[in-house]
Amino acid sequence: MRVPDISVIIPAHNAMPYFTKCLDSVLTQSLGTERMELIVVDDGSTDGTGEELDRWAALHPDVIQPVHQEASGGPAAPRNKGLDLARGRYVYFVDADDYLGREALERLLRTAETNAADIVLGKMKGVGGRGVPESMFRSNQPDADLFSSRVYWTLCCLKLFRRDLLEEHSIRFPTDLSNCSDQPFTALAYLRARRISVVADYDCYFAIRRDDGKHVTRSGGTESRLTVLERMCALLASEVPAADKREHLLRRHFELELRHVMSHLSREKNRAKKEALFARIVALVRTHLTPELAQRLHPWSLRLRYHLVERELLDVLMEVHLFERSYRPFNLTVEGDRCFANLPYFRDPDVSIADRYFDVTDYLTVSHQLMTYTLTGSELHLTGTAGLDRVLAPEDSTIEIAVRERDTEAPEYSVTASHTDERGFEARLNILDVADGRPLPDGIWDLYLRVRRGGFTRTARLGSQRTSELRTTTALHLADDGNAGLQAVATYFTVPYGNLSVDIGESKHSLSDAVRLDRAVWDGTSLAVDGRFDLVDHNPVAVALHAEDGIIRTMPIVSDSGRFTARLDVDDLPEGEWTVHIRVGTTDTYRDIPVPSQPSLTGGVRWGKPFQWPRYARQVPDSASLAIRVGRINLVWRARRAGSRVLQRLSGV
Repeated sequence: MRVPDISVIIPAHNAMPYFTKCLDSVLTQSLGTERMELIVVDDGSTDGTGEELDRWAALHPDVIQPVHQEASGGPAAPRNKGLDLARGRYVYFVDADDYLGREALERLLRTAETNAADIVLGKMKGVGGRGVPESMFRSNQPDADLFSSRVYWTLCCLKLFRRDLLEEHSIRFPTDLSNCSDQPFTALAYLRARRISVVADYDCYFAIRRDDGKHVTRSGGTESRLTVLERMCALLASEVPAADKREHLLRRHFELELRHVMSHLSREKNRAKKEALFARIVALVRTHLTPELAQRLHPWSLRLRYHLVERELLDVLMEVHLFERSYRPFNLTVEGDRCFANLPYFRDPDVSIADRYFDVTDYLTVSHQLMTYTLTGSELHLTGTAGLDRVLAPEDSTIEIAVRERDTEAPEYSVTASHTDERGFEARLNILDVADGRPLPDGIWDLYLRVRRGGFTRTARLGSQRTSELRTTTALHLADDGNAGLQAVATYFTVPYGNLSVDIGESKHSLSDAVRLDRAVWDGTSLAVDGRFDLVDHNPVAVALHAEDGIIRTMPIVSDSGRFTARLDVDDLPEGEWTVHIRVGTTDTYRDIPVPSQPSLTGGVRWGKPFQWPRYARQVPDSASLAIRVGRINLVWRARRAGSRVLQRLSGV
């Protein structure tokens, strides 16, 4: 019998109607069914899942191996049954209510074979509000180190495993765990794997949030979850002797699982049971949470909660945990450059918790939203909201808008914003005098928002958080430079982060891109041009012709709603070369913008009066900008040239 490349294993229990789409997504994989086998274990379903499995198995007898068994109470037993039957070089687990991207198996297998990987993680995507791991899928990783990457932060088994790895080390799902049985399975496979790879550039796995709310990962109470956590901590203690490596992995469990356990504990009604479970949590923390690991925890408030666990202050812990779980805002106590959260029991003499457990200085971030931004003349007007995340806005806080030139050591300049309400701000920044009374030099200037409270400050880039109605396209402006001229200024949002920046002096955004010719044709002795412009606060007012000797001729433009037209009469121009510019601004304050040459403008025009030398006008070839040459036709030279051609033809006869 052929050996499949992949054995897909699906444990199924009451998975209708999602089960149908799951099967279809596997059988229509780009890999092809000839390279896979599909083992589906119906674990005592009563909703028609078993009948649906048999229907599909009858349609695909060479691919699907159906198994029916009594309900086992969890996915561990059916997954183990699938492993016992699997023959593929690799195995891939899929939950019966989820589905795959069409190229998932092909990409995962190719990655495994290219990198000689024992395990391959495929990017997951939540559907219907289902949460999925994300931090490990920011980029493809041919060789992801378990002890420095975020791979361990996903312990679900929905991955590609080399089957020989699982058989060699007898890795199976523990059937005594009613939920989260894939955590010890996946963790042990991680620790035994020679190489782990990550596919992050394709949505491989789609995890469904069921309408009925039933999902195995959401099942279980305090005791079952605590049992899994105890099992995982013991596993890492026995398998990872190096403390720093072990702490990297344990951090996941103390940041995620133990916090969830405390949430379940807060809902326990039986006091005796609650105290017994709490005693197990105390033992777990005292055994595995080292001071070094505690300092690495995020969020900061976990250190406070685990300190209360070590002191066996159950009721205080529950109150602090529920306050943090609600994510309610709190006041700050600022002393010098340190900030302390006024959480329950802060500086309470009856409990005496050290201030360091309330120190949030290194964890505070700026929460902000840009509401509007406009540039009028040289003044940038900004409105929005700003403050420290979760911190109640005090009266003594200040908000500043700072500009900093990108990739240079130039000084930073800032203005103080005014408060419009508790968290709202309004700021006006004039680019012509913000640099200590002088204009900002040409360059790219990034905008920052700074929140200051006493001796404490936090700074964030401005713009990535903004209202959905805010215009995000590049806006080109012309600001009066104070010398009867206009300075080019562009406001734009960076890619990919979407932060607001200002380009002064066409460092990145050219005015030539904002004024474009669509058509240029000769019409009699005139050059007719049509074009478009994309300037926020100025319109084209004239066509300016620049001569080599500095002489400038202007002709009016008709502009409206982003378009303009003009006719250039060339029959009264002196001889020479004239560069064509579009003038924007006003009669007294303007900017002449050169336009590129027009390949479609072919030929030229000629004109003249009796007894005068004829004249001509045509585009100057090989010129970057559109330029017109005006001159006289030398009739004597043309007659001699014509006669020479006649003689050449006669001599050829």
